[in-house]
Amino acid sequence: MSVTRAVRDADDYGVRNLGHVLVTIDDLEALLAVTRSLDPENQATLAFDGGSFSEAEDLRSLSDDELRSVWITGRSGFMVTLNANQARVRGSKRERDAVYKWARARRTRLRSNSPADRLLSGLRIFVSLTFLVTLVSGTIGLLQKGETPAFLVVTYILTSSITCVVMWTLHFIFGSSGAVLRAQSLEQYREDERSSQRHRQVGAISVAGVVVTLVIGVLGLILKK
Repeated sequence: MSVTRAVRDADDYGVRNLGHVLVTIDDLEALLAVTRSLDPENQATLAFDGGSFSEAEDLRSLSDDELRSVWITGRSGFMVTLNANQARVRGSKRERDAVYKWARARRTRLRSNSPADRLLSGLRIFVSLTFLVTLVSGTIGLLQKGETPAFLVVTYILTSSITCVVMWTLHFIFGSSGAVLRAQSLEQYREDERSSQRHRQVGAISVAGVVVTLVIGVLGLILKK
């Protein structure tokens, strides 16, 4: 009975965050190519929360729950972790640099559907609505009394400042890295994204139209008085 441990330089071994990355089937295949180039004799292991799979195309067979986390592991403690809360590589400097180069080409402004991301989105909406309410209320006060109520300005500054501090804290703790995993090819993802973007643009124009109509209506009522 014996135990064999991989020999590695402790000073060369570490962890590096990859930022926010988009990972489609093609991107995962490219990452596997990177790991093979680092160690041609080593067959990297692909795993998800609850099992393992053999190739990038197998992402299509995973359920939504299983697709939340993916790991790639190799010899000497090498590991790439990809999930909603973190995207990072653990290994030697050479391994970290190679995987970071892969990740840098796949940076995305998309965020996963993690609790922290949902909270951040809610806080952004809250700040926007607070600004809109302050703007409308201030305009009404200016038209009726010739001045904007000071408490509105103070309230907006305080609530916005506190909210921004909370957002920054959440981003610092949870938002430094994360992976958006998609069980589709890069081309399929781009087609779906173009379609979604058109729908978002139509929705944004509709909302803007409603807001402008409401503001004009309120101002019209005030000016009639």
